Amino acid sequence: MPRGVPFIFIEFIGSSAVVNLGEYTNEGETKKVAVKTLNCCRADVIKEIEALSSCKHDNVIAFIGSSAVVNLGEYTNEGETIKVAVKTLNCCRADVIKEIEALSSCKHDNVIAFIGWMEIDDEMKIITEYLSGGDLHSYLTNPNKILKISTIFSYIFQVLDAMIFMSHKHIIHRDLSARNCLLDETFECLKISDFGLARLTNVDYEYLPETNRPLPFRWLPLEAFKGGNFSVKGDIWSIGILIWELFERGACPYKNLFYPEVVEYLASGKRLVRPEQCPKQLYTVMSECWNENPINRPTFDAIKEDIKAVYSYLKLYEPEKLNMIIEVTGVEISSASN
Repeated sequence: MPRGVPFIFIEFIGSSAVVNLGEYTNEGETKKVAVKTLNCCRADVIKEIEALSSCKHDNVIAFIGSSAVVNLGEYTNEGETIKVAVKTLNCCRADVIKEIEALSSCKHDNVIAFIGWMEIDDEMKIITEYLSGGDLHSYLTNPNKILKISTIFSYIFQVLDAMIFMSHKHIIHRDLSARNCLLDETFECLKISDFGLARLTNVDYEYLPETNRPLPFRWLPLEAFKGGNFSVKGDIWSIGILIWELFERGACPYKNLFYPEVVEYLASGKRLVRPEQCPKQLYTVMSECWNENPINRPTFDAIKEDIKAVYSYLKLYEPEKLNMIIEVTGVEISSASN
């Protein structure tokens, strides 16, 4: 959830590479800043980031840091002001560049919109649209929120539309989970967010991680523990976990197991148990996402068709199930990203 001191952009002054004059308030101190949104090719954007980040001089902003913080801000463009999320990234420069690269490649109704980036006071900042509904995990764990099975299917289809788009762009998210899905003010529109672990891949859709950033092991596929390689098939594994989260109202996957035990559990052929109110036909699709062999997992396109068939069957023959409400139970809730 965006937090912290507002980040207010006060004037639009650019054209092709758009530059905005803004004010940044940090710990009571306000400074004027320039926010540059680049509309050139991705390669040129990356080169500019690398050049800026390599310069250490009194008159040039230098890149350093270690973590990430999100602030709520306002962005004014040609007289129109919108709320934005400003993510301050202090991880290694290569990871920042890769996140910007992935975000700037994704323009889809169900992917959080990338607005621009900037550096100030030794910190890299990524600016994206702001969704006031908060993250999906917080929604799921809120007992005051009514969650019908029909709504779950709507969320699943929106996630699938985003992931189909990303997979066709050769983008691996690597952190697909309820906490990284955002909702609008109606709690109906869902968008994928947090591309901190996302990567553009080669045509074989495989990626060998080159980062020391922590990985969300409860959502990772079995092959990630064995060799460390990631592919689009890993995101397919994760969407099965995400669907499980939806029916369990944000419960922690493998809640009583820690890292070594999760690895052993999966290696033995065991998988998450079907949630009580999850249709058996849907759980069959989820189980296919968790096939030990990545090659044998379905594509996102195939998953969507299979789940559409499940939804159509329920709508025609068991419509009362779609109106069933999933309650928040007393199970342990997942709050960490492990």
